[in-house]
Amino acid sequence: MPIGSAGLVDATATKLLFERISARQTDAEIAEHPIIQGILQETQAYRDLTKAANATAIQYGDIDLATATATATAEGLLPGATTYTPAVGTFAPARQAAYWLASDEEAGNTPALDVLSQVAGLKYSGVSRLTPGSAGAIAQVVAMCQAVQRNWLMDQIKGVMSSFTTSVGTPGSHVTKAQLEAGIKARRDAGVRGGGLGLIHRTSWSSVETEIVTAGGVGANSRLALSMADRSREDTLYPGFYSGVDMAVITGLSPVGADTIGGVLFPGCLHLDIHVKEAVGTRRVVMETPFWVLYELAYAGGSQQGFELVFHACTEIVRNAAAFKITSKTAA
Repeated sequence: MPIGSAGLVDATATKLLFERISARQTDAEIAEHPIIQGILQETQAYRDLTKAANATAIQYGDIDLATATATATAEGLLPGATTYTPAVGTFAPARQAAYWLASDEEAGNTPALDVLSQVAGLKYSGVSRLTPGSAGAIAQVVAMCQAVQRNWLMDQIKGVMSSFTTSVGTPGSHVTKAQLEAGIKARRDAGVRGGGLGLIHRTSWSSVETEIVTAGGVGANSRLALSMADRSREDTLYPGFYSGVDMAVITGLSPVGADTIGGVLFPGCLHLDIHVKEAVGTRRVVMETPFWVLYELAYAGGSQQGFELVFHACTEIVRNAAAFKITSKTAA
């Protein structure tokens, strides 16, 4: 094949790989928010403890120290005793997995599967010195695996919002800025502090923008109102929406009839557990990190090559007071 033609094929393949990795770019952006990163950092602290535990017996305790204070007490006397009873909850991490499977022909022509094969080959040959090409392949595989886990986490967060105990918004109507502000104020009144992150269905955001601009009117506040409604040209994340809460417009939230359920998260609302169990069986470990392990699955005759990404994980609501759900009409 002429060199020019080969170059065209390679360029097309590279573009296909990029498009696949970028398919959930909005989720990737939201995953970098301090709220999500804080949840991830917490799971690192508990990972070694939970990965050896029985998945059905992991418990957590929430102790309210609001009444823990000292009182003036004379020598030889004791103040009144306070009994603290932790509110105990449980969480049960389940095995999560993603699977890539292709024939030899597909693996050779599909960039995503080709790099998996390259990295699997490095494992067998005992390479102690990586070439730039090998390092690049490893980086792509790591990116693929991280994307799978990140997508799982975002799906979990989107899905759990319908279980929050408090709610704003009216079924069958778009949520308004006033309703969002009321929900945030109520959380502050309940003692919730720190920055927050809200997720709202994309097609309902126009009504919120309209209310912001209308509230500003044509007077002195109109420029500020327009700035707030037009702060992010990607129409993804609106930082500083209200009282330290950032608002993101996003797809993939849970539908309930004609409505979509979003929500606002504050620190301490969710517990995330992600860990890797010790490998069992004869599967080849292609790559392993504290958060996931990638196995190669070979089949008799060599006609197919499979790769399985495995981790154990769950998300649980541990503090309902630090969140509320948003009910909003799905249609624009």
